[in-house]
Amino acid sequence: MSLRTQIREWAASATKELDKPKTPRRRALFLAARLIVIALVIYGISRHVGSMSGEINWYALEIHWGWLALSAGCYLAAQLALALFYRLVVRDMGGQPEPGRAACAYLVSQLGKYLPGKAMVIVIRAGMLRGRGVRASTAAFATFFETPTYLGAGAAIACGVLASGFGQEIAGRNMLLAASGGLAVVLGVLMSPWVFRWILNMVSLPFRAEGEEPPAVGWRTRAILVPLLLIVWCFVGASAVTCVDAVSPEPVPLIQWPLLLAATALAMAAGFAVVVMPGGLGVREWVIMEVLSPALGPEVAVFAAIGLRLIWLAVELIASGVTYGVVEAWNRRDPARREPT
Repeated sequence: MSLRTQIREWAASATKELDKPKTPRRRALFLAARLIVIALVIYGISRHVGSMSGEINWYALEIHWGWLALSAGCYLAAQLALALFYRLVVRDMGGQPEPGRAACAYLVSQLGKYLPGKAMVIVIRAGMLRGRGVRASTAAFATFFETPTYLGAGAAIACGVLASGFGQEIAGRNMLLAASGGLAVVLGVLMSPWVFRWILNMVSLPFRAEGEEPPAVGWRTRAILVPLLLIVWCFVGASAVTCVDAVSPEPVPLIQWPLLLAATALAMAAGFAVVVMPGGLGVREWVIMEVLSPALGPEVAVFAAIGLRLIWLAVELIASGVTYGVVEAWNRRDPARREPT
């Protein structure tokens, strides 16, 4: 029996097992375990915020709405750059998505990360691109490369900043260094050309015809993605800086910008790693407060954590709503699919 046949049989048997109705006891145990983990994380964050509340004079915070609008614009720019990143990877894997449709699929899928497990991101992208010049499997494989690569780069940036003089005053610096360094190494190894090619070769077997080459991300595309990722993280860091500027009496000093970038990058990578928390809820906030409190004070740290969450969520809601409307208009005008994938 060939390896392809074995994998296809395994996939079929796994699907049958997943389709079997779960017993009430099994469903209750899984639900209880997930709720316990979520409750523990939220409890930890609540205690951390509560311990800082006595030092925070909430009435002294004066919000400058122009800075918040600029923060939202920077985050939207980062999302659009990531949509370009995603389209480049899809094209390298053999897909031919229209630029606008690929961007729409990427932006709409961002709401999927707020569901536990974050798998809905893949489902949304595959559903919106399937048959429109892209296989559903290609849309999924491109997501497996885009998201870990983007967040792995962020973890590496955070590790570099924390290891430098910018991170000397941070409490728990060694733990944060270990977390960022570990995430950067693990994701870097998994997304390296040799390891990722082997993984993709294995998981794509059931979806390829006999003799068809496995999808891959070439060296040329990887070379383009390096400066593109730097641009993305510059926009993300700028969003964090302008969010803090919205409540700071004075603009954030230039010397503290790397610390804000490191806090945001590590927070997003850690939120991705804790898959049970929708959108990294609680995890991102804890990391940002932990990193920023010593340098910027508890008031600014807490506002940065909560403010970024609300600003980014608003951007994702508006961008996904607008782009979904555009996609629906396209579908009504051109209902025929290009491929029967």
